[in-house]
Amino acid sequence: MFYGWWIVIASLSILSVVFGVSFYSFGVFFKPLAAEFGWGRAAISGAMSLLTFLWGVSAPLGGRLSDRFGPKKVMLVSSIPFGASLLLLARTQTLWHLYVFYALLALSYGGITMVPVSSLVNRWFQGKKGLALGITFSGVSLGGMVFAPVIGLLIGELGWRDTYSVLGAGSLAVILPLVLGVIKDGPGPVANTAGNPRPVLPRAPEPVRPAPPVSPTNTSDASPPTIWGTGRMLRSPVFWSISISFFLVNLGQIAVLTHEVPFLTDRGISPLVAASTLGFTSGMGILGKLVTGYLADRFSRVSITVGSFILQAVGLFVLMEAGSMPLVWVFVVVFGASIGGTAVIRPLMVAEYFGERSFAVVYGWIELTRLLGATIGPFFAGWVYDTTQSYTWAFIPFIILFLVGIPPLLWMQRTVR
Repeated sequence: MFYGWWIVIASLSILSVVFGVSFYSFGVFFKPLAAEFGWGRAAISGAMSLLTFLWGVSAPLGGRLSDRFGPKKVMLVSSIPFGASLLLLARTQTLWHLYVFYALLALSYGGITMVPVSSLVNRWFQGKKGLALGITFSGVSLGGMVFAPVIGLLIGELGWRDTYSVLGAGSLAVILPLVLGVIKDGPGPVANTAGNPRPVLPRAPEPVRPAPPVSPTNTSDASPPTIWGTGRMLRSPVFWSISISFFLVNLGQIAVLTHEVPFLTDRGISPLVAASTLGFTSGMGILGKLVTGYLADRFSRVSITVGSFILQAVGLFVLMEAGSMPLVWVFVVVFGASIGGTAVIRPLMVAEYFGERSFAVVYGWIELTRLLGATIGPFFAGWVYDTTQSYTWAFIPFIILFLVGIPPLLWMQRTVR
């Protein structure tokens, strides 16, 4: 088997553990923390906002270090503070403890999540890149699907402190062997997925598709510039179109996932069922990532993204109106699958418009701008609830923003063509 697929399997497993035990677990720990310490929802949500903000700040650094030293070394070094932060969370006594430990967790994200993993897949694959990324990023959703209900059970049996300890030790036991034993920075002169010899990196970037022209600054070029410096990237309208669009959409995406369990338990659903619902929302992202990866190799990536944003708006509206579990499950399917697809589209857009040799740096900056939106959303939703005792006036703006994120992408598509 082409070794790139082993990279995909290892990366999928690492993302499953990282996001399952830290990101998707946050909503499951929400009410146990509030019950023990009496903190408001805005205060607890601030930890998630801090996580996403520092994750975004660390993403460009993770991209630059991955380009300089290789993703393997960056992932290895980042895995240590990741596991340590979960062990420290078990010793939380005050609100600032929660913030500091989640800050440490966030700083490790830049070196162990989307940017280095996307860089790995981009190095190993030319053909079937969309499919490879779709499978790899399905690990994010798989982690939420598996770990959210399991963590709900563990908290019920062990308490939230011992659960954090189990997650910290277990994550190190899984991640370190995978990074050390499986991850390799890139292929030498080995066969690619089509069985043809592949040259040693670095090499001149190849366009992902022959049409349309992909250079955002000169539409007569057949391929994007070989190297994108930070200054040139920040002057690119394509960069800002992608960044603004995903910034707006991520205001709502992460907030909904953060508050899904509290929202459902407020409506009388048991904590375990609510945690399972969050797990299935994440699990539907697997379907979304695989379908999106397959379609993205064949159709317009902008059109696929626009459809995804519309479905997110529809899904959140259904959740707001849900008075019974059947409608909650409609939300799970529609919202979960549509947010899963956007994770695959982002790196594919970066590779298409900016090329391979600048991929990690440009993608790191786009992650920063995207996660600034994810920073604001959870805290805003928590503040709205503390003020009104309802999520309604948080969710309505999120629905609007899902739709407002569409025009920048349509403008970009028309301008580049």
